[in-house]
Amino acid sequence: MNAPVGLVYSNHAPDALALGTVPEGEGIAVRLLAAPILPMDRLQLRGLYPWPVELPAIGGAAGCGIASEGTYAGQHVLLPIRCGTWRTWGRFSEADLVPVGDADPLQASMLVVNGATAHDLLSGLEPGCTVVQAPGTGTVSQLVDQLCAHRGIRCVSLVHRAPSRPLSEAVDRLPKELQADRALDGVGGETTARLARHVREGGVVHHYGAMSRQAPQLGVGDAIFRGVRLEGYWLRRASAQRPAGALHELLRELAALDLSVHVAGTWPLEAHQEALASRRPGVEVFVHA
Repeated sequence: MNAPVGLVYSNHAPDALALGTVPEGEGIAVRLLAAPILPMDRLQLRGLYPWPVELPAIGGAAGCGIASEGTYAGQHVLLPIRCGTWRTWGRFSEADLVPVGDADPLQASMLVVNGATAHDLLSGLEPGCTVVQAPGTGTVSQLVDQLCAHRGIRCVSLVHRAPSRPLSEAVDRLPKELQADRALDGVGGETTARLARHVREGGVVHHYGAMSRQAPQLGVGDAIFRGVRLEGYWLRRASAQRPAGALHELLRELAALDLSVHVAGTWPLEAHQEALASRRPGVEVFVHA
């Protein structure tokens, strides 16, 4: 097997990412099949993510590959989060791999970050509950919508009718009588406050992203008089609180549901500049033949 090749960066300059030989690592050999470009990846490259890495580092927070040896030989496996998945192959601890059979590698590669996030945002909700979410077209949002369908939860998703107008305006088109059990906010700013108005008394707004690049807002009336709570969500914190083995079990369950999100395009590692510059709706994914 040839030496593994990957996308490495040694600083946070815009053009720092470069293709080169990377260390094999230790453990079971896994050939990468698909690795998405996630928002956290883009932040990590810029040095803006709150969980820093030791440089030089291999890019990529999530991925799906095929194990060539060990217990899972011949099976598709999910790699551990933030192990540097933008590479052709590598060796990883077998205990950290999650077997997902013959699941579609493009879709399975989304589960480690986005799938687990979508699951956590819905944690504790029973069939018959209602959630409202903004944005309604993101990768997490698409998975939330599908998980709600599986779980008997009503999901109201807000989308742009005119991309030039703020998403917060879409909230104003919701019926005033809508009082959701939970709001999922990936936007921040005024959108957070407007979502809160459509959450029942004592309900929760889960803030998990800041697409608007603005801090989340919560109105005084909603916070004090209606007891609506604003809670931040971070996958790393949530994962640290899971019992041993719980994440692996969750990912296997999600893979069995045949969830799917829109893939904006697939790219070889050599085309990383084009892939990172892409702004198509959906997720860009590095794939290997």
